[in-house]
Amino acid sequence: MTQLAGWLTLSLGLAWLGRARPMRLVCLVVLLWIAVPAVAAHQLTGVADGRWAFHPATWLVLCVFAVQAVANSRALSAALARHCYAAITLLVFVLGAAVTSYWTQSGGLRLLFDQ
Repeated sequence: MTQLAGWLTLSLGLAWLGRARPMRLVCLVVLLWIAVPAVAAHQLTGVADGRWAFHPATWLVLCVFAVQAVANSRALSAALARHCYAAITLLVFVLGAAVTSYWTQSGGLRLLFDQ
């Protein structure tokens, strides 16, 4: 978990430094997804299995979203308002995956977040 905390700290730092130019962070996420295969993701995060075993790029995406929600909340809410049907569809899909994962005790939610 210490290695995961380090990765989260690095991800939050990158997200904070790149908060003015989120497209650069998107490019970094895509590069990370291409460069680090899923089977080697635990080398960066230190978590090989369980609920917290997301791909490092997934953690970076979550950190970028959290920083943008705090630092750029007007722009984020405007984008969600422009694309409200897509946001609602995504929310329903994620909640459905979470409920299904909880009821069936599967790892489907982790797979959903990694994708």
